[in-house]
Amino acid sequence: IFTICSRLGMAAQGPPLHDINGNDLVFANIDLMSQSLFGLNLEKEEIKFDSMRRRNTRLRSEIPSLTQSLDSAPSALYEQNIYLQLLARQAQEQYEMNMAYNNSHQQVARRERRAYMWSGELPPRNYSHPVFSCKIFVGGVPWDVTEDALLEAFGPYGRCRVEWPGNEARFARPGQNRGTITRGKVTGYVYMIFDHEHSVRQLLRDCSQEFGSAGEWYFRLKAKRNNTIETRQVQIIPWVVSDASYVEDPGARLDAKKTVFVGALHGMITAHVLFSIMNELYGKVVFVGIDTDKYKYPIGSGRVTFSSHSSYFRAIECAFLEIKTSKFSKRVQIDPFLEESECMICHQSVGPYFCRDRGCFRYHCSMCWQRRHPPGSLNATHRYLTRNTPRNNRDPIDLLNLGNSLI
Repeated sequence: IFTICSRLGMAAQGPPLHDINGNDLVFANIDLMSQSLFGLNLEKEEIKFDSMRRRNTRLRSEIPSLTQSLDSAPSALYEQNIYLQLLARQAQEQYEMNMAYNNSHQQVARRERRAYMWSGELPPRNYSHPVFSCKIFVGGVPWDVTEDALLEAFGPYGRCRVEWPGNEARFARPGQNRGTITRGKVTGYVYMIFDHEHSVRQLLRDCSQEFGSAGEWYFRLKAKRNNTIETRQVQIIPWVVSDASYVEDPGARLDAKKTVFVGALHGMITAHVLFSIMNELYGKVVFVGIDTDKYKYPIGSGRVTFSSHSSYFRAIECAFLEIKTSKFSKRVQIDPFLEESECMICHQSVGPYFCRDRGCFRYHCSMCWQRRHPPGSLNATHRYLTRNTPRNNRDPIDLLNLGNSLI
């Protein structure tokens, strides 16, 4: 009470609590006191300021004779106590309102952060009779490793070849030693492709694995360097073919209008793992498919089909999702899955350009796109998606094995 009195000038020898026009001075001081107590900027937050004004008006109505009674010296102390009680009640109400306001915004922020990020550990993989892709990922290789060194290290497990990142075909020129070929860009990883699946099995027998591993193995790579043989531990990520798809309900219908494209996936994310993440964040998932190449190895993209449009749009509005584990952190892309469609504006031409902005969210032909997104307009910042490959209409599952392209 002493602190409040000091703030309002209510000390025994202090100035009067009102001016000649009434109690405006007191209520102005109430506003100032509230700001100092609770850190509220009432001038900038008009909603809270108006709320405070309404509360002050209510206080005036509760003590209509306050102005007259304060003019009487004998009752000044009594009226000051009334003010202090009302002020304390108002301050408590304002404090509760402010806390509720902050808590609601914190809850919204937590929900938004949760919707844009998933953090956890990948479950360990246990298989009874797994069938592996003939292709494996090899990470942590020396920057100057040669093709001959890799073939020498992995050749004992079966006939194999090296695939360098970026689909770069690397062949020795006539008269050039393969062992001297250098890469233009340091990547730190390669792919090894075996002729037979059993070669991968044999390789994994000579690899070590951490307890509770989520799919990574470690191999001791021996390579010649400066006339000496160096040994380096590299990471091996194989792929079990059955991990490319997961269906919770085999009888569920796959609707392309409830399907999202997911890009930039890490090689350790299986269909079941992606199902668990998306189901937890956005709502019920009925199907997940991981896109693979001709060796049945993942290419970093996939498809997720939801059971409802609300879950679908919740995922679309995120656009990007941060997946964090102790092994890796990856920012994946979420976009609408695209079908073959006519232009939804003129209905006369094929619509290869899909606008992912929620205000448009439809297919356009080239002319309608330019008409609806002219330079300098609000829609000029919209970006469109296109499909990469044609759809096989004969197999409904194939609609989940296509690619999107963002322009």
